[in-house]
Amino acid sequence: MAEDEFLRLLALFSRGNADEAEDKTIRISGINNNAPYDEKDILSYLGHEQYHMETTVYSGTMTFMVDGRPWELEVPTEENEATYIIIYDIGKEEPRLVMFNKSLLLE
Repeated sequence: MAEDEFLRLLALFSRGNADEAEDKTIRISGINNNAPYDEKDILSYLGHEQYHMETTVYSGTMTFMVDGRPWELEVPTEENEATYIIIYDIGKEEPRLVMFNKSLLLE
């Protein structure tokens, strides 16, 4: 899946004509070391209605809130403190949030 998403983005951007828009705020919440956390970060606008960021994830359930819509991610224990790539795609009828471990692109 990670490679497919990366290739999809490359194909999209190879067409050129990237537009401009404002970055979006993402709210990330979950549990880290038995303590709840809630933070805001920035999804950077790439063009073609695509946003991107990298973030550290923690084992357990994490919630990512963008444009008032929550997405949940269940992070396995073995991926605690892994770097994940987040892609927010609003180019379809229904927005989608794709999340995967960055190490999958390095294999």
